[in-house]
Amino acid sequence: MDMGYYNYNFVLGDKLKELRKRSGKTIEQISEEVDCDPRTISNYEKGMMPRLSIYHRYLSVLDISDAERIDLVLLAYGKR
Repeated sequence: MDMGYYNYNFVLGDKLKELRKRSGKTIEQISEEVDCDPRTISNYEKGMMPRLSIYHRYLSVLDISDAERIDLVLLAYGKR
């Protein structure tokens, strides 16, 4: 199945959404803190593979452990 230009990782998207909700923040709040369009955060939560610079800023505004951060980076870049 060809997903077009973008690669999708639905496990990662679900995990990001879960962590954002756990943080109590909305997509709009995260996008303001990360300085990106809300659609970008929404797309990541739908499984679109993130751009490295935005992804690391996104992870930095979530209240997650170092272990969770490492798992998310590995998941995003196909190491898990």
